Amino acid sequence: MLNTARSPTVDVFKYTDPLSLSNLGMNSHKNWLRMIITNVLQRINIHRLITLQLYPILFELYNVRYSEKWVKKIDDNFLEYHAGSKPSLKVPTHSLPRNLKYLSTKFFSGDVSGTIAESLFIYFLHNLGININLVGHLRPHKRLRGQFTPDFVIWDGGILNVKIDNIPLISMRNCQLPIYAEVKGSTSQINEEQLEKALLQLSKVIFNPQYCGLIFVAYKNPNYEGIIFEVEL
Repeated sequence: MLNTARSPTVDVFKYTDPLSLSNLGMNSHKNWLRMIITNVLQRINIHRLITLQLYPILFELYNVRYSEKWVKKIDDNFLEYHAGSKPSLKVPTHSLPRNLKYLSTKFFSGDVSGTIAESLFIYFLHNLGININLVGHLRPHKRLRGQFTPDFVIWDGGILNVKIDNIPLISMRNCQLPIYAEVKGSTSQINEEQLEKALLQLSKVIFNPQYCGLIFVAYKNPNYEGIIFEVEL
């Protein structure tokens, strides 16, 4: 039996309106992104899909098999990042020259935050009944304008039929496989820059009206939560 003593929960939401990549070409796309972020933070146009009960052993398994970066023990890292705890550094008693300051606490690692988000995304898919054996991490590959391609590709057709509380994960009726997904992680709030970069990455592979994708962002509010955005052309 799995031990739930150190098993935090993470709520995952869905933004109810699909995001259109065509909006990136508008002069006002920055305002559009800002409106979406405001809606998320004010709980407008979002629906809670599921509460994930995180079992550390499974979380680390997903990390080892699916995340990009070589970061081990993501289960222990998650507990510390979830709580927002930052260890203190040893600070000498000697005074520093002018304009210099000692570093007193450690910074959170971007690699760890990204690994947490990718592991959470796989955890989320598995909880929805998606066959994660049909999910693969794409190799990082720069293309036009220096933007990377998305993180994951999903080949399980069951994802097209997933509904939670009568809310479809993918509402586009004629969407075809594969589904591409970009994952972002943060130890602070979700922001426009994350969303814009994720949309640009998906735009590298979604160039047909029958293609669609997903963006998953894991962020702190004040503890971790996740949100899914559906993306179409």
